[in-house]
Amino acid sequence: MKHSYHTDFAIQFQLGLLEKNDYKNIPKSTLYSWKTRNFSHFIGGDIVFSDEKLELIKTFLSNQVLLKAAKGLYFVHSVWVKIMENVHGIKTLLRKNKELIIETIDFVIPLLDLEHACKLFKISINQFYAWKRKTQCLLSPTNSCAKENPLSVSPTELITIKQFMEDEQYKDFPLVSVYYEMMRKGKAFMSLTTFYKYAKLFDNVVKRRLFKAKQKTGIRATKPKGIIHADVCVYRPLDYTKLFIYFIIDNFSRMILGWKISIQYNSSIMLDNLRTVYCEYLLEKEDPLAVLLVDDGIENKGFVSSAIEKQEIMLNRLVAQKDIHFSNSMIEAVNKRMKYDFLFREQLLDFNHTQQFLDTAVKQYNNRPHSALFGYTPKEVFYGAIPNKHLFKPQMEQAKALRKTEKHALTCDSCAFTLDKQP
Repeated sequence: MKHSYHTDFAIQFQLGLLEKNDYKNIPKSTLYSWKTRNFSHFIGGDIVFSDEKLELIKTFLSNQVLLKAAKGLYFVHSVWVKIMENVHGIKTLLRKNKELIIETIDFVIPLLDLEHACKLFKISINQFYAWKRKTQCLLSPTNSCAKENPLSVSPTELITIKQFMEDEQYKDFPLVSVYYEMMRKGKAFMSLTTFYKYAKLFDNVVKRRLFKAKQKTGIRATKPKGIIHADVCVYRPLDYTKLFIYFIIDNFSRMILGWKISIQYNSSIMLDNLRTVYCEYLLEKEDPLAVLLVDDGIENKGFVSSAIEKQEIMLNRLVAQKDIHFSNSMIEAVNKRMKYDFLFREQLLDFNHTQQFLDTAVKQYNNRPHSALFGYTPKEVFYGAIPNKHLFKPQMEQAKALRKTEKHALTCDSCAFTLDKQP
């Protein structure tokens, strides 16, 4: 019975691409015919059998090192393709490395055609060009072209955000405080969500928590000096001494009115702190009496209870979750901020070092923008400023309109903003 052989099989034999086992059962006369046959007469043969390609194939096949390397690369590539097919979230992984992929494909295009290069990375040619357009548009670090998205922030505003994020003066500020500080100084105006989106790209020094769960609204005063909170927090410096920090804050403004630090935990120190605050801020307060909200700890009993009963200090003392159903969470939040924004970020040696540091830290806390005060500082609100969540709305609307006008004439070639990548 006469056999018919595929033309590709004959061509591969002529080019020496087959192993001996592949053609050992084929008659010698047939093999001789294949070896001497001119396949270039077939349509398209002049392309397949061009002198340049034949010379390249012959050179490659005559070099055993190259041949073994090619086989090795082929098997590695086959395994890589199988792995890529089973990787969970492969599309996300590719997007995160798109700059490297684009650079690699551009490099190998002279060696491979674009279609094969894209197939190696499991992306389409259209996807490659889409990524390349966005990568070339350096205006926005979020791959949003200014021409296509005229309401995105401008290069100048991005630089402003970067400067504020990298400023040592604000390294201990929460992001929301940096946001309001930027607008207070009139440097840039945008929504908080937009600021967060870009600030995350520059926040390389201190990893701040951008969002937190909404808490239930507790007891709230309608003006300063109406309600004050007192509490104690514990801190240990490097010598591991147990230090007690007594804080008193104003409910309406969140301002720290007084503080003391001691190695003792008792009500006499709290009373001393209360007397100082009372004489400085509350002595001339009109009726009704200011409410002193405390928890049920021993530091709020004893001397404190006795002084209030004898009217040495005119305060209406209430115990959280006992006399009222509200907790003392507001001052607990301040305790937490003082620890995580200040104390825990420093290598404080002992009692004296901690006391000196707190003197500066409390002043900084009272004079930095607060999210609950919509950009005002606790000190400003305590002395009369009224928190207003629409404080910067006119400037934000104006900036939005100006941004749209300026970017109307932008082209991708105008994009000139570059992120300085830090290690």
